[in-house]
Amino acid sequence: MIGVGGRGSHHVEVINRMKGKGVNVQIVAICDTYAPRGKAVATPNQAKFYMDHRELLADPNVDVVGIATPDHIHGYQAIDSVKAGKHVYCEKPVTHWRQFELTKQLTELVKG
Repeated sequence: MIGVGGRGSHHVEVINRMKGKGVNVQIVAICDTYAPRGKAVATPNQAKFYMDHRELLADPNVDVVGIATPDHIHGYQAIDSVKAGKHVYCEKPVTHWRQFELTKQLTELVKG
């Protein structure tokens, strides 16, 4: 999970509930620019903690990323994630409304 403020923390809780019901899913890495918050989520999940999303994306144990950061950085992190070969779930909006060109870039990248 990239970003574990309100939305990201909630996503982690949902994933853990899914795991508790037998779904084959595991939180292996957490990224947040605010270390106390990120570590507070990473520690009970026995997940690696990163402050830079690019370091998380370099982790070969990460298959899927959830992006729950501020809107204006969603697109950049989604592009980096796709380029790193990860599956991506991104909170809406995928980019800030002023970043329509970034949205087009992401679309073209995903189309392949």
